[in-house]
Amino acid sequence: RIVEAVGQTLMAFDSRVAERRVFVAAEGEDRLVHLLSVEHFQPHEQMEVLHRQAGDGPKQVGFELGDNILKRVLSKVSQVHECGDSRRKLDKLLLHQLTLVLIFLLLGREFFGRIGGLLLATLLAVSRWDINLSRIGMYNISTALFALLTIGFLLRGIRRRRLSDFGLAGLSLGLGLCFYAAFQLFVIVVAAFLLALLVTHRGFFRQYWPGVVAMALMALLVFAPVLLFAYDNPNDYFGRTRDTSLFAGKSPEQRMPALIDNTIKHLSMFNIEGDPNGRHNLPGEPMLDPISAALMVLGLGLAFWYVREPLWLLLPVWLGVMILGGILSLDFEAPQSLRAVGTLPVAYLLAVVPLYLLWRAWMSSDGHYFPSLYAWVALALLLPITFLNYRMYFSTWANDFASWNAFSTPE
Repeated sequence: RIVEAVGQTLMAFDSRVAERRVFVAAEGEDRLVHLLSVEHFQPHEQMEVLHRQAGDGPKQVGFELGDNILKRVLSKVSQVHECGDSRRKLDKLLLHQLTLVLIFLLLGREFFGRIGGLLLATLLAVSRWDINLSRIGMYNISTALFALLTIGFLLRGIRRRRLSDFGLAGLSLGLGLCFYAAFQLFVIVVAAFLLALLVTHRGFFRQYWPGVVAMALMALLVFAPVLLFAYDNPNDYFGRTRDTSLFAGKSPEQRMPALIDNTIKHLSMFNIEGDPNGRHNLPGEPMLDPISAALMVLGLGLAFWYVREPLWLLLPVWLGVMILGGILSLDFEAPQSLRAVGTLPVAYLLAVVPLYLLWRAWMSSDGHYFPSLYAWVALALLLPITFLNYRMYFSTWANDFASWNAFSTPE
């Protein structure tokens, strides 16, 4: 059913792509409505109609294909046919839930083992950053799902040496490219990881080149309709990127200071000062809770310690590349957690690193006689993390005037 839905959507998009010059999207103007008890945010549909009629909304081409694939897949699998604002939010909430399940079943097993996968799924399940973007119906949240799927299937393909796993990695990569333009940066992450494997592992190319080729061809096949549109209509496709570029309207002398300032703001958004936009974050609050932020910094240091191994090198490269989506965008919005959403999954991957290494050291020492004690250590961290995110999101953030103002329609 999923393959059938994807195929139907690709064919439908391909047949319309020459006729539809641009997709005017007000998804970025989406409003939080009466979903899961938060009441003071208003729906965006009036604004969406006005944007479409006036033709002055933000031009974003590419995620139309991703959203259509998502709707067809969910219709095939769940036979649910609701429409409108609630359906859009349901789609993204299901993406959030699917991400958690697949983290545990796929990426956790391939990267950290089952314990690490459970820890990662728990951290993402209670993350207010992830929950917020899912609940307000932002298609950008698909970046986390498809990035994790791509790496998970790639690692499984390397372990099992099956073309099907590489094909699924390519499918995930191609679908991610159909949802959000900033996901294009993730191609660099995958390429850097494969290059590191090629350099450090003798015989890697000889053993795995068929799988890598299969992954690349599958990604190209899925992304081909969007590439065709971009080739035929470059101004429409790249217009939004040009408009939101950090260097738009700046002289050569202004560019370097703006780049440095934006870099500092985005590097500090995880644990010092976060996104000021009330739709994306409680204005000014760090994107991570204090415990997760501290674990992330510790995990980043440990990843650099083991950086000679490609799997550990992947994590800082992933963080450094995907944060460019925010760094290279408008400086007056900095830090921009939405355009840097590709850092969301790797931030929590890094937070799991010290917990995973503690588990590994525990089980390799006398601690393996008392494995249940580690669960209490993990709970001593996970329970406060859950409480901090819950209180921030459902109490402090939900009653913040700046957040209410950012979601209100008069803008």
